[in-house]
Amino acid sequence: MPSTQKKPLSARETKAFLRENRLESSSASAFAFADLARGQSYAPHSHKRHQLLYATQGTVTLEVQEARFLLPPQRAAFIPAGTRHVTSMGNAQVLSMFFDSRLVRVRSSEVRVLDVTPLLRELIRYAARWPPSRRQADRVANAYFRSFGLLLEEWLETPGAYHLPRGRTPLVRRAIDLTVEHCAGLELPSLCRKLGVSERSLRRHLRAETGFGFRELLCQARVLRAMELLADGRSSVTDTALAVGFDSLSAFAKSFARVAGESPRAYRERVRGAIELPKQRPGPRTGAPGS
Repeated sequence: MPSTQKKPLSARETKAFLRENRLESSSASAFAFADLARGQSYAPHSHKRHQLLYATQGTVTLEVQEARFLLPPQRAAFIPAGTRHVTSMGNAQVLSMFFDSRLVRVRSSEVRVLDVTPLLRELIRYAARWPPSRRQADRVANAYFRSFGLLLEEWLETPGAYHLPRGRTPLVRRAIDLTVEHCAGLELPSLCRKLGVSERSLRRHLRAETGFGFRELLCQARVLRAMELLADGRSSVTDTALAVGFDSLSAFAKSFARVAGESPRAYRERVRGAIELPKQRPGPRTGAPGS
């Protein structure tokens, strides 16, 4: 499959993109925006509204000052208003929701990641009918976003900790990128050869910039990759453990629980179907969403 990577947008180009799509100038208190520019990366920027960032296809990478988040379709990131961040689309298509800070009250300025249940996925997709150009006085849209905001406040009380440290120097950031890309079979000596540094030097830089040792970083990367596979539903727990580089199920379960706070099986059941709503026959049409 050909690469979709494009030249990153400059700060001026990113600002122009935000302006052209009315992401900062919309008069609506909340709206949705579909970004279909596969392979695009944006310069560091922030929004005056809260953003819920969700990849409908592929995996988007989100970077803030101290952390790096990998967001496949099983995760969404809540980015508080004013948070400076970098978004790299990769092969992803993204649908974001933007909220005035009065609609979603947050207790923390940190980026938080949510598991995207079937219910949340459909709620986000439904919002796509209301772009930045929507009418400010649209009563149905205003009611929808107001209700979504209340639910979002509740969901943000128990966010997932699905992130990797970002690092400050090119060396450490490259080390993290390679660890994520080759997590299943990577060893420290081969990583150091790729980077052209000694093991002692890389250990020192990793610890100083991220607080992680190599083994901790590798374990975190493997668990994050395992979450993607388990949420996809096509791999068993055993197959997933082997696919991401664990030699035993017990080691996998222990590492997974330390990062995710639950067992691999419990996570798989919860994300894939535990909250799946039963299909219902459509009721009489009243013009309101979900009626």
